[in-house]
Amino acid sequence: MFALFLTQLKTTTMNRKLLILALISFFLSINKTSFAQDGVTASHSVTFTIPHVAMVDVEGGGSINLGLSGPTEAGLGLAGSASNSTLWLNYSSTTNPSSSNSVMVKLDAPIPGLDLKITASTDASAGLGATGTPASTLTLTTTEQSLINNIGTCYTGDGVSKGHNITYNLVANNYNLIKSNTTPGTTTITFTITNN
Repeated sequence: MFALFLTQLKTTTMNRKLLILALISFFLSINKTSFAQDGVTASHSVTFTIPHVAMVDVEGGGSINLGLSGPTEAGLGLAGSASNSTLWLNYSSTTNPSSSNSVMVKLDAPIPGLDLKITASTDASAGLGATGTPASTLTLTTTEQSLINNIGTCYTGDGVSKGHNITYNLVANNYNLIKSNTTPGTTTITFTITNN
């Protein structure tokens, strides 16, 4: 078809100019269509990072007071126990696909003749994610024990009534070792969030 077009043109200067313009237009249109076409899809990469997070906090007060009451009649023992449920355990956590976090708990010194027990409630659902599962009631010792297990990537919310409610019970276990005191004795409870 192009050859037929060329044979029909006369060799006049005007026709030569038209021919040259036609050829230039033809080659430009081929070049434009071959390099200006977009595909059906396009893509690019996005790089992202997620920090490792392991934070734990106790809300509701800096300390608690527990004390066994004395008997009201001669021949009776100390009150069986004293309890407190004012504190809340909050945490934030990220984990990798093959691990979880746990909240560990211990006390710094035993209390002669007494057991200090701790119980954590289920999460109050004030945050999001894979919050952990509380262990059964623990008798605190100077060795770390797991209080909350199987913590994934989550946060509990910050403050009182968020996370896990903590209940402490002070219970007499050996009367021979219990000594009265005029100044309250203290022990420190330490919570640590750790990767499993």
